[in-house]
Amino acid sequence: KVRRLSVQFGGAKCANIPADFMTTQVRSLIFFGFLNCVPSVVEYKLLRVLILHIWADEIKIFDLARIGELFQLRYLKIDGNIAIHLPDEIRQLNLLETLELHAPVNDMPDISCLPLLRTLGYFDLSKNSLENVQSLSKLNNLQDLHLTWPNTAEPDNLKNNMQCLGSILWKLSNLKSLTLVPAASSHADVLDDAGGAILGISGDVLSSVSSPPPLLQRLELSGR
Repeated sequence: KVRRLSVQFGGAKCANIPADFMTTQVRSLIFFGFLNCVPSVVEYKLLRVLILHIWADEIKIFDLARIGELFQLRYLKIDGNIAIHLPDEIRQLNLLETLELHAPVNDMPDISCLPLLRTLGYFDLSKNSLENVQSLSKLNNLQDLHLTWPNTAEPDNLKNNMQCLGSILWKLSNLKSLTLVPAASSHADVLDDAGGAILGISGDVLSSVSSPPPLLQRLELSGR
């Protein structure tokens, strides 16, 4: 019985997992390869860990349709030079603890109803709606929050979302680590125990923080 499956197709663009491979017992799936080779993850009904490293010759959309059928999923990470379509069905993953999306997300759905979510990254402050930013305050178990924005972000929308973020941070009573770093940033200023000087970041978030999260231990900020 295969419970942990790691698939590395390298530069192959038409490779596939054999059709007769038994997927029913796989609990952990890690994939490295081109978009055309990504297996149909919904066939792995008992998945708890799903990590996808996806490449494409040009920006294409990876559709996570039917992801809500993976009821046992606890850890989801996707990165690569693709864009991600995350459907509303993501809200059916009631056991999800970690959601890391290292790629642009088209129309991020409301994820405030994921009761066990502890880690969220990379939440784009420039593309998400004000309502989505406000809904982060409902993630009562969130411990690690990584926020980002592209260098081409529209300034007014980014500023409004940052100010909104500052106003709801105090509600994240279990938050231990907060990161705000622009996309493609190669350097950040790390402040352990929320101390030290803050460099290279707009004060929009900090100026609107009425009270910091009580358990915050690590704050990472960068405007570079």
